[in-house]
Amino acid sequence: MVAAAEVLADVLETYHSTPPEELGVLVTRVAELAGAADCALFLQDYAQEVLLPLEPGDEHPLPIDASVAGEAFIADEDREEPQGDRVRLWVPMLDGTDRMGVLRATVDPSDAAARWFCRRLAALAALFLVSKGENSDHFFLARRRRPMSLPAEMQWHLLPALTVATPRVAIAGVLEPAYAVGGDAFDYAINGDVAHVAIVDSMGHGLDASEMAAVAIGSYRHSRRQRYGLVDTHRALDGVLSRQFGDDRFATAQLAELHLPTGELRLLNAGHPAPLHVGPDGSSRAVPCSPALPVGLGPDGPPPITTLALEPGDRVLFFSDGVVENRRPEGEPFGEERLREAFARECAAGRTASETVRRLSRSFLELHGGQTRDDATWVLVEWRGPA
Repeated sequence: MVAAAEVLADVLETYHSTPPEELGVLVTRVAELAGAADCALFLQDYAQEVLLPLEPGDEHPLPIDASVAGEAFIADEDREEPQGDRVRLWVPMLDGTDRMGVLRATVDPSDAAARWFCRRLAALAALFLVSKGENSDHFFLARRRRPMSLPAEMQWHLLPALTVATPRVAIAGVLEPAYAVGGDAFDYAINGDVAHVAIVDSMGHGLDASEMAAVAIGSYRHSRRQRYGLVDTHRALDGVLSRQFGDDRFATAQLAELHLPTGELRLLNAGHPAPLHVGPDGSSRAVPCSPALPVGLGPDGPPPITTLALEPGDRVLFFSDGVVENRRPEGEPFGEERLREAFARECAAGRTASETVRRLSRSFLELHGGQTRDDATWVLVEWRGPA
């Protein structure tokens, strides 16, 4: 174990001067020193459909929903499968609690030290990917399964990590169509005892909508960091969109603050669909929140604030109108009732917040033949209790 720790220390030193495109080679070489063979890194694609090899070579994409590697990704836990007289180990790679992909390695079944090493190496690889990604396009390109539009490029670089989780709260989001999203965006932050969440749906499509979403998220972050409350944040957001885009364009939004010690959720709804609430008993219902005008249309008096008292294990799903208004191939809209049933069903399965919204998104796309007529965004907030 001491030798393994020394190897990890050495790789930390080597990492600093390793070019991004050689990170996979570095991880493979280090794994071999610990007795692990056939090591490779696989990253989730932007649509969270498959795990793509960081270094393609002879490797093939692995379906998340139909592979042992996908099982490790879904469960955030190691999985293994027989490989002759050895075992193939699949270890999830996490940036904090945000799922990035999996590490593959083949080890001797009785080599506990090699398993220990591979788990630590997967954690280091995730950190390396995030750090090296700040000055290279290598990892972004590795995650692409198809061409990405300019508005989608802008939106993905606007977003926070898709998932964050602490002992008191979990937040997870998904956007579709992943490679062509335009006007939808979301943001969050956990500051002390408060989790802040926002979802925005800008008017229109394409680059104009993407620009408005970028300004809206920028304004939201600025207000949050100024320690504004919900009403002042809404006022600032309304003003900046009105000044920047005129009074004939707007965005809908949902702003929320969750008090982590008590589970009190405060909502400000600016023309957005009401969120859904699922309790530990599995009951699903809409949260009754009176809407204010969409932001960008000018003030219309103080916006109403809705307060909801959550119980430990409660989940609240925010979503854009592209979810419920998107029409199936035969012309029928998806609708809130179908979404409520799907949300309750996925929550009852007992999966993590990130996997719940991923599966909501995948089932939604399957029902619509893989196509959306508008951006469709989900953001799930789970209060785990005061901790």
